[in-house]
Amino acid sequence: MCDDTGFLHSLRIKKVLMSLRQSNEVAVRTQTYYHGELVDYGFGMREGASLKEVNCLEQKIGYDLPSDYKEFLLHTNGLSFKHYDAEIFSVEDVLSTRSIFTYPDSMLAIASSMSSQLHIMIHLKDPLSMYAIDPIADESFTCIGNNFTEFLNRFVMCYGADYWNWSRSLTKKIPKEL
Repeated sequence: MCDDTGFLHSLRIKKVLMSLRQSNEVAVRTQTYYHGELVDYGFGMREGASLKEVNCLEQKIGYDLPSDYKEFLLHTNGLSFKHYDAEIFSVEDVLSTRSIFTYPDSMLAIASSMSSQLHIMIHLKDPLSMYAIDPIADESFTCIGNNFTEFLNRFVMCYGADYWNWSRSLTKKIPKEL
């Protein structure tokens, strides 16, 4: 488990997704600043994955998914930000990313940030740990949180920004080659 004191109260997955859907339904165009630029605020949400699709993903990767991440996939099979700089992958995107990038089997890329420059990972042998990595430049995974629910809350609150880099020198790292 990551050593992280976390200050955000973790909301249940369903409640977070309901809030995001409600923010999308606001009739007034909403904007926010993202890396110093004014961007439209909103989220792209899909129909949830079927239980069969989630079970198939687990079978293909050889691990059980953490229950909160599984719940997320069943409610929305992926989440994008209107500025297109960050996303949480669909089942199909998880499998595609796994086939393109070489990571240890126990590390599953489930999201990207900074135009896919960073991958967000679940450590499947320790599902209470979330990590980030630049797949080209980094030699180690950087701990960014204790579970998917915590990650989702923080990722949404900072609108897909790489919040873990705000205190990167203080975070736990594990080697890329386990």
